[in-house]
Amino acid sequence: MKTSRETGEWVETGTPVFEINQLDRLQCEGRADSSLVDLSMVGQPVEITVFLDRNKKDRKVTVKGVLTFVEPKVNAIKQDIMIQAEFENPGLKLLPGLKADIRLNSEPALAAGDR
Repeated sequence: MKTSRETGEWVETGTPVFEINQLDRLQCEGRADSSLVDLSMVGQPVEITVFLDRNKKDRKVTVKGVLTFVEPKVNAIKQDIMIQAEFENPGLKLLPGLKADIRLNSEPALAAGDR
């Protein structure tokens, strides 16, 4: 949980006071080449490799997940599509913000962003 205000501080209606993260089920999002993904793939199983160090080399954890979203629009410049996948986090070993790769149909599809 992240707090953005102090006890007793005045805030205006609608101002965020704190952020709560659900840790038992995480979401991973990133961009994939538009030739590798289409809308019909939502619901398909994915394999997510989460990197526990910045170098994306030594320490990593691989988990099974499900593709939950494929953006219905291609980025005209990069020719890629935003996708999202969700996965269980047993033992709460993984934290939001770690880098990850997602595999669709056993093919590397993307290097995911900070989720």
